[in-house]
Amino acid sequence: MTKIIFFKKFNVGKFILFLLLLFLFFLNYRYNFFNLTNASWFSNFQKSSESLVIGRLTQSYNHGIWSYSGALDKINNFSDIYTKYENFIGGENNKFIPYLSQIGGQGIFFSYVDKFLYSIVLLHPQQRLDLIYSFAVILLALLFIALSRVYALEFGLLSSFAFLMCLFCSPWVTIMARNLYWFPVVLYLPFFISSLFLHFESYYNKKNLLLFGSLIFLAVFIKSSAGYEYISSVLLSSIVPVVYYSIKDKWPWHKTLYYMIFIGGLGLLSFLLVNVIHIYQDSVISNISWKDSLYQRISHAGSRMYAKPGTLGIPSWEGATTATTMSVIARYFSIELYNFNDIIGLKYFNSVNADVIIALLVIFTALSLISEQYSKNITRNRRKILALVATCWFSLLSPISWFTLAKVHSWAHTHINPFLWFLPFTPLVATLIGFVVSCFYKDLKNFNPKVAFKFIVSICVFSFAVFVGDFIQERNGFIKIYNDIATKKEWAFNTPVGFDVVKTRDNNVVLYSKNCRKIELGTRFFLHLYPSAGAEGKGKEFINKDFNWPNNSISSGVYSVITGKCIFSISIPEGVLAKVVIGQYLPSGPRVWVKTYHVN
Repeated sequence: MTKIIFFKKFNVGKFILFLLLLFLFFLNYRYNFFNLTNASWFSNFQKSSESLVIGRLTQSYNHGIWSYSGALDKINNFSDIYTKYENFIGGENNKFIPYLSQIGGQGIFFSYVDKFLYSIVLLHPQQRLDLIYSFAVILLALLFIALSRVYALEFGLLSSFAFLMCLFCSPWVTIMARNLYWFPVVLYLPFFISSLFLHFESYYNKKNLLLFGSLIFLAVFIKSSAGYEYISSVLLSSIVPVVYYSIKDKWPWHKTLYYMIFIGGLGLLSFLLVNVIHIYQDSVISNISWKDSLYQRISHAGSRMYAKPGTLGIPSWEGATTATTMSVIARYFSIELYNFNDIIGLKYFNSVNADVIIALLVIFTALSLISEQYSKNITRNRRKILALVATCWFSLLSPISWFTLAKVHSWAHTHINPFLWFLPFTPLVATLIGFVVSCFYKDLKNFNPKVAFKFIVSICVFSFAVFVGDFIQERNGFIKIYNDIATKKEWAFNTPVGFDVVKTRDNNVVLYSKNCRKIELGTRFFLHLYPSAGAEGKGKEFINKDFNWPNNSISSGVYSVITGKCIFSISIPEGVLAKVVIGQYLPSGPRVWVKTYHVN
């Protein structure tokens, strides 16, 4: 099947283009060569999570790949695990600390890759690790390029280019691409398989449900074995192509329903099978009964979904227990997805968040309905465009499903989860934009100045109305938040990089700046609170409240982007403070800046 779609006729030019695309994606995802994301953020993103896999590699080298049932190795000092791996030392003080929140499939997989590399060339561990990073990046790049080939055949070269550029320029995909814990290729695999098979069925009128179902089952199994994060988004993404082809090819409703149940049901069965294996693995490692293991799995899953106040055991997550589902979703709609100031140096209107992507989808949905008077090619491709529009709107459920089902996890992981906007909602919107624009471009052959003028004026008025509405909403929301903080202010001080730090009476420390463009928000913050006598936490040298900026970039919203303002709040324990020390630091280097404030 792939031979028919991708290599029907060998073409030297296309092969060179393929190699060029692969090389560019490799440079970007592996080294951030084009500086499409913050360098510090790129270098240090999710090292704590990735250290679980590095720990597994170390254990596999010393004790075998299936030692400790293949579980990941949890270590408290994650920066030290890289040194231990490089020096062939297993675990912290040679003790294995199992990470029991998943099977550890990615650790097992990369252990086999590591073993293979060691068997063919006796490389130093760091050299093998570099090759493993490159291997993970190449797999993801190959998947994206293969999908772009499907879209080139389906919608044309401009749509394929828009799809690739959306993923290439995304800072969220870039930082995730080489991370061995998240291993994003497994997140896209079910969507890729579904897209490939349904495209083949549509154009060649051939199908193999046994092979299709087996690969979907295997893909979800691989993803679930590497962690349950984003599983609802992954399952929904595998159904997304069904929406497109059912509308485009005029499927009867029972066929559409059958394919949705077929794909979703197999994915769900695969997910449940991994859970059964996980329960057994947990019972073996922890030496407990399968019932106790099942209870632990349910309890852990519940804590990441909806938890009662005081039950999480993680003080910094307590805000998630009282946050509403809509407030959590709203946070993700305003988080920045692109910052074109980092890419092409624009000074204003340089940030794109999910609100903007949805506004674009609304605009191009309207364009898909225009009459033949304005575009003959839109009319000629109406069914295909409407099918893609419906697919884009349906794919919006993919990220929202996780923000809704895993409310606690989503509340606490705004520095990771915005990646879900690209699974596959935003790339599909880019594909739609490319397709519609290509239709208008073809219409230039029959150019009518009067009709074109009316059309352009209509689009400008509509776009301006959308922008003004978003502008007013963001401005009012930002002013309301800041005024609320000002009324609760207890004390405040300035920092060398331009932040105002405000302590409120409801036990929050708020960071606010009028010019966040000059601040490296991707660099980790430290916040040390020194209690006064009698305060909660007395007896400790300080209370550590280190944190990452939620979206690692300029604050969300059109209004805050235009002015360069940003604001962030972090809850702190009750009690009187004597001193506050705040700053930023690199995990393996010195402090970037520091400010000490003595509370009167």
